[in-house]
Amino acid sequence: MIPAPTQNENLPLFSIVIPIYNREHLMDETVQSVCNQIYPHWECILVDDGSSDGSWKVIQDWVSKDARIRGLQQENKERSAARNFGAKHAQGDWLCFLDSDDCYLPGFLGHLAAQIQSNSNPPALWISDFFLWDGEHSRPSHVPPPTQPLADWICRYPVTPSRVCVQTTAFAHFQFREDIVIVEDTVLWVQLLNRFRLGYLPQPLMQYRIHDGNSVHSSSRAVFKRWQGLKAFFKTPEARLISPKLRRFMLADVLFKMAEWEANQGNKWTAAGYFLSSLRQQAANRHTPARLFGMLGLIPGFHRFWTLVKAKN
Repeated sequence: MIPAPTQNENLPLFSIVIPIYNREHLMDETVQSVCNQIYPHWECILVDDGSSDGSWKVIQDWVSKDARIRGLQQENKERSAARNFGAKHAQGDWLCFLDSDDCYLPGFLGHLAAQIQSNSNPPALWISDFFLWDGEHSRPSHVPPPTQPLADWICRYPVTPSRVCVQTTAFAHFQFREDIVIVEDTVLWVQLLNRFRLGYLPQPLMQYRIHDGNSVHSSSRAVFKRWQGLKAFFKTPEARLISPKLRRFMLADVLFKMAEWEANQGNKWTAAGYFLSSLRQQAANRHTPARLFGMLGLIPGFHRFWTLVKAKN
């Protein structure tokens, strides 16, 4: 038997908010994955964040197909604002935030409903495991389950919104920070964990799509927004929940990725500056030898010299 909503049978148990910006070529699979849910008591809110392509037309097509789907529009204000806007219109007791390039597996909501409704006092924040997906093939994430301290775990293994379900009343206390980009989700999870319990679903229940448009893709300038977001995050009261060592590691990691990006653009001196800043944050970790070798490669003639050294040995 499929459990029905606990409070009002005329309202959905889950509200799924999907922020959309210029994703007409990807969003059909995403929305279809919601419609494919075995659990039926849901609504889906598609928020067009000022798209300049045909995304709004695709949204209208979906609204006409399923009465559980609604469409909203706003000026382009980034994904945090789109998620918050959708959440304001949500009717469900629980909020899910599916990114417009990811997909749920058919049992996502059913597993959540079973856990939530079998618990008289369920955790306010739920996280599931996931598959990595390139559009054709899936593979396990190999991300370990939660460990204490939870704030360190959430920062060491960033959790995308597509894996998360949060109680609507808990979300109302914080929401997504609209002044922080890229790490806005991590900020919210840490804030929620500071006040509420965590529930974990070890089953992979969604697919995280890997493609060039990901905000974490190595070719993206989004790494610079991540740097700004981390600096803002570490000024918040919740940042004290994260160990100082991990904070330094996170800053060192993003600085090195900034160095990589500049090196790929041919800006060797700028890259070297970011690399040195990375070392100042954390001089030694398991990545340092490989990163040092990569930066030495910026020196003209280094690779030829290294080839000769290896040949002699």
